[in-house]
Amino acid sequence: MSQGVRSVLNILIVAQAVLLLAPTSIICAVGLFFSATLLARSPANIALWMLVGCVVLMAYSLFSLWWLLFKYSTIHISSIPRSIWSGLTFGVVAALTLSFPHLIAVASGENSIGHSAKYIFGFGIGPVIFLVTVLATVWYRAKHAP
Repeated sequence: MSQGVRSVLNILIVAQAVLLLAPTSIICAVGLFFSATLLARSPANIALWMLVGCVVLMAYSLFSLWWLLFKYSTIHISSIPRSIWSGLTFGVVAALTLSFPHLIAVASGENSIGHSAKYIFGFGIGPVIFLVTVLATVWYRAKHAP
């Protein structure tokens, strides 16, 4: 792979990490804090335990994305651990599940794209775009390796 293509891909990945991955990670960290605070106030509430469980699974998905970000330049798709793949898979499912109602609202004309964009990108489509970009970069780099 030429140096110019490698530089463009690296710039694209860093820009996407800042614009798409970091805001979702901040939202998830705030969610972890608030769900843990609510759980501490009412530890017998089963619904709060389920909320914390979902937020922890989403945090693990984001951890898997951050792991992939720091390893993408030295790793091959076949050497990504199963634990990371499971986190990425859960993250894609969660992102689509959380974004689907907002996408439907935009498609039906109920909400504008501007109103729903913060939910769509904040709750998951941004990290999915980032994941596709990183996996495509890893695949492209392996295919065009000298």
